[in-house]
Formats: sequence, C-alpha cells, structure tokens
Amino acid sequence: MSLPRIYCALRRLYASFCAASRASICYLLRAYQLFVSPMFFGASCRYYPSCSQYALWLFSVNTSILCASVYVLARLVRCNPFCAGGIDYPIVWYSPRAFLPKPCCARKSIVVHFWLVPRKPFLGLHSFYLIKSQYEGKLCV
Repeated sequence: MSLPRIYCALRRLYASFCAASRASICYLLRAYQLFVSPMFFGASCRYYPSCSQYALWLFSVNTSILCASVYVLARLVRCNPFCAGGIDYPIVWYSPRAFLPKPCCARKSIVVHFWLVPRKPFLGLHSFYLIKSQYEGKLCV
C-alpha cells in the first residue's frame, strides 16, 4: 500500500471519528435539554441563546471539536450570578468549504441552517457570529 493511500485512509478514519463524536455530543446535549434541564434548572441561563443551545450550535457546525469545547467552557465560566448576561452568539471562523455544499452534490436549492453575521476583522482574519435560522432548516435559498 502506497503512502498517499494510507494518508487518505487515515484522513477518512479521522473524519468519521470526528463526525461520530460530534453527533454523540449533540445527542447528549439534546437529551440534557429535554430531560435534565426542565426538571432541575428551568430557565435559569443569563444569556441568549442558552448555554446548552450555544454548545449545540457550535458542535453542530463543522468547527473543530477542540475549538468548540474551549468556546463552550469559556461561556460556562461567564454564566454565573455575578454577570449581567445578554445576547451572546457563538463565533466561528469562516471557511468556505465548511458551510457551502460540495460541487458534486448539485442541488436545486440550499437549505439555510445558520446565518453568518460579520464581526470586525482581527489581525486580517474574518470571524462571524453564528445565528440559527428561525425556520429550523426549512428555508431554501
């Protein structure tokens, strides 16, 4: 087996592992939202979107699991009785390959799940606020 084939096989294995772990994290977060949070905590988050929804949004897009974990931990540290709270949308770094459909998957319409609202450039890099579509993925552009 040649080296490029091994590399491609390892990349596919890593991508499938990341997708499976991302999906399992999303299922755990959704179970927390449906069963644990209503029983014990109620509507006690000081931010919009709530901390669990913030984490679910970050893990559902194609960001790295490590970056999403760091952002979620920072948000959980900020969510305490001593902060004012408010609107705090997740921040993502734009990568055209992460949000646009692949050219081989030619579809007649693109389903919009998230909106990207630009922030001020930092060191020449462009970052965006990640805002969920209100139509829950049923809006087609």
